[in-house]
Amino acid sequence: MSEQASASNTWTTAMQLVSLGYVLTRPVPRPAYKSEDLLPSTIISASECLARFLPDIWALRWVNMTDDERATAANHFSIDGAHIDAVIHAATCEFDAGHLKWPHTFESVSSARSFASRFYTSDAPLWLVGLGIDAVDANVIAGMELPVNAAAPAVVELASATSELEGGSQLLGWEILGVEPSGEMHSWLCNELETLVHRLRGTTTNSVGLIEDHEDARVAAELCSRPSSPSEPVPWFAAALVRFPLTDPGDGA
Repeated sequence: MSEQASASNTWTTAMQLVSLGYVLTRPVPRPAYKSEDLLPSTIISASECLARFLPDIWALRWVNMTDDERATAANHFSIDGAHIDAVIHAATCEFDAGHLKWPHTFESVSSARSFASRFYTSDAPLWLVGLGIDAVDANVIAGMELPVNAAAPAVVELASATSELEGGSQLLGWEILGVEPSGEMHSWLCNELETLVHRLRGTTTNSVGLIEDHEDARVAAELCSRPSSPSEPVPWFAAALVRFPLTDPGDGA
């Protein structure tokens, strides 16, 4: 495709992808150094390199951060000082209960919706995005060697659980992600790999900066994994990003 396609597919469970969890995030502007010929002005990403998430490590009470650092991070989601303690308390309780995984991933759509309904009051759009991958890629991630004495991050824990990605959402497209043993996820955009893949395959992105076709995304992940690729030396895979309504359509609100 020579033009950016629109993200308009309906997601069903027919693809049987393994869930890597659900995040609350916002679209971000295309980085200034990126080509407008290959990416739209606004993109969506599951990578910490590009996007921010609610909550994140700043909302976990035991994380070593200053009050100013927490306030700055909370302000990105229009959470003021009067409400930060409540968010920290709730996020820490969700983490202790196992509903929130390190560092910012919910185990289910319902737990993400519940958190958003309690603490997000801004008029700016907040997106509830799920991540799903092929079972073969899930096995690779589940088998990653973790740092000594480190707990499994969300991506490894959920890949090991092999729960199916929930249905009833909009398929936004596919992002090429690389996973560190710490759980940090790199986007293919971090190393300008979209330029490499476009040169070799002619692959383009859609209206939110994702690859439209699964097979194109799978091949792109293989290209990013090559030793000759200027990518991080980590496993790379194609992840489906799907968007759920922020409120349950069954509530009838």
